[in-house]
Amino acid sequence: MKNILTQITQQTSPEPAHLEALFEQIRPRRAKNVESAISQIENLIALVYTYPALKTGLLHYLDQLTQNRSGLRLLTDLGVLPNSGFFWS
Repeated sequence: MKNILTQITQQTSPEPAHLEALFEQIRPRRAKNVESAISQIENLIALVYTYPALKTGLLHYLDQLTQNRSGLRLLTDLGVLPNSGFFWS
């Protein structure tokens, strides 16, 4: 996950591929494995808390990414389809 955040921080033009990779790290392989997703989110929080440059880079990336795309299109690009959820897509 730290590698993905580092790549996000180094981007000059935001593309959703890095956010998709981050989602793949967080999203559990099976929908019922919620504990895995919680653990990965806690890992993400710990990383951005420990490395402020990663937090700043992630915030800038998300800001730039959302300015250039509609929310629905971005979620669809990430594989989160309408009428479904993060765990079931």
